[in-house]
Amino acid sequence: MVAAGRIIAYSFTINPVSEDSVNIDVGAKAPDFTLKSDQNQDISLASYCGSKITILAFFPFAFTGG
Repeated sequence: MVAAGRIIAYSFTINPVSEDSVNIDVGAKAPDFTLKSDQNQDISLASYCGSKITILAFFPFAFTGG
């Protein structure tokens, strides 16, 4: 059995939580955001919504050693 695939890493800068930030309820629509791709291109959530199935998966401590 041979497994193949492509890993695409996205990175972003974590900004301190501001007083304008809000909590998002489970099942609520995600707010739009933009991240840099592994090729340094801006990719926004809005560019995927409406025409494709979009799954967001967050791993807050992945690859951090913590």
